[in-house]
Amino acid sequence: MPEFDHVTILGPGLLGGSLGMAIRQKKIASRVTVWGRRQEAIDETLRLGAADAGTLDLSSAVKDCDLAVLCTPTPVYATLLPALQRCLPAHAVLTDVGSVKANVCNKIENVLGGRFIGSHPMTGSEKSGIGYARQDLFDGATCVITPTEFTTTSALDAAEILWKSVGCTLIYLSPAEHDSAVAYLSHLPHLIAAILANTSSKTPEKYYPVAGPGFRDTTRVASGQPEMWADILLDNRAEVATALSAFISYVEEFSTALRDANREKLTALLTSARVNREAILSAKKQNDRHS
Repeated sequence: MPEFDHVTILGPGLLGGSLGMAIRQKKIASRVTVWGRRQEAIDETLRLGAADAGTLDLSSAVKDCDLAVLCTPTPVYATLLPALQRCLPAHAVLTDVGSVKANVCNKIENVLGGRFIGSHPMTGSEKSGIGYARQDLFDGATCVITPTEFTTTSALDAAEILWKSVGCTLIYLSPAEHDSAVAYLSHLPHLIAAILANTSSKTPEKYYPVAGPGFRDTTRVASGQPEMWADILLDNRAEVATALSAFISYVEEFSTALRDANREKLTALLTSARVNREAILSAKKQNDRHS
């Protein structure tokens, strides 16, 4: 028996489309409706089988739903909130997939109260748009759920059921903890990839064929949508700036070691990097295993 009667996905992009595919493939809801701002995106969503129905009208999209999921860029949330306040059924839970949480949770809770709960599935692609959606996008992914003191039990239950059902491992953090964590582990890596791609382009173009797998893998996320990532970095700018300062301090340490031809210091820094990377990935693997 489906976990939900009617799930509405607000925004048929990569995440929204993939979520609709997963929900329908795993029979998590009896019905899936998608709302979008462009008919072409809705038509593509339906063609891919990511929803049972689609509409440009928000009130029609959320009518009778028991769960709605915000899958638009976070700046769009504010434009949808007044309509959701009017149209979202009283029993319905609202969650989202946004990359920043503190401001989002505060603003939406002020309007909708504890039936909103923030969530952030840590998955995606450097590609964007419904055309890149796939039903297995959430399999094995970590999803951070960010309950607050106002979160209702029904909202927490709905978020847990949704993300577990599509294949995610759950982690619980406060909105502020989430923003600090992703600044170091998601937003900073993207920023560094962009910096590296820009810096590497300073070599003469005739040398570009020398780029190997290390360059490709390290800069992959720099191919992400610039407008979306500009919004994410600005939304979390205080935490990202703190993380970037820590990064700059390490850059300075490496620079000093190179300038001084200090092999011992350079080896120590590289060894520390290897140990730290393995520790982070091991902790994630262990959490996935026990969730």
